[in-house]
Amino acid sequence: MATKKKDAPSMDTLEDVAADLEVFEKGKRKVTKDGKTFEMFVLGDNVFDQAKEDDGVWCPVDESRYGPDGPSLKVRRAGCDKSMDVNKRMEEFLVDRFGANYQLDDIPEKVQNYVTARRTQALVSDWKHIKFTGDEEDRPFSEEHLWSALVNADRTLLAFIMQQALNQENFRKEEIEGMEKN
Repeated sequence: MATKKKDAPSMDTLEDVAADLEVFEKGKRKVTKDGKTFEMFVLGDNVFDQAKEDDGVWCPVDESRYGPDGPSLKVRRAGCDKSMDVNKRMEEFLVDRFGANYQLDDIPEKVQNYVTARRTQALVSDWKHIKFTGDEEDRPFSEEHLWSALVNADRTLLAFIMQQALNQENFRKEEIEGMEKN
């Protein structure tokens, strides 16, 4: 049985455990290392704009080729609630189907592609000026159209979305950007 760290708060009751978990999840737990105590915090609480993170930011697709009015995707930050929920569901699915110690190489390519598309789908909240092959008019955004685009896309589109979702600069609070310029 695991033993509690000496400096850990009381965990005698379920309420104590719940309270400690809440503090831990908020990222406000003090950590002591080599006699030094410092405050841990979640970077996103102080730096990232919650609205940008959850709703997404407009990311032009190959602006040099299509210009400023070309196709754009509204991309959420990797790590937003929706993305984390989907990632958790996909991970639970993979563990259930392939075991806790699964190796990516052991998962069939179709399953990998499906999971990647689902994870990527959670990162896109809208689009504009998107045409599918053979379309004369822009295709309206919907989860079904997005899913179709992702499962039929080459890796370039998936990589673009992931790159934008991981680009921390896309989601910074404006006051942080202003402070950095000074």
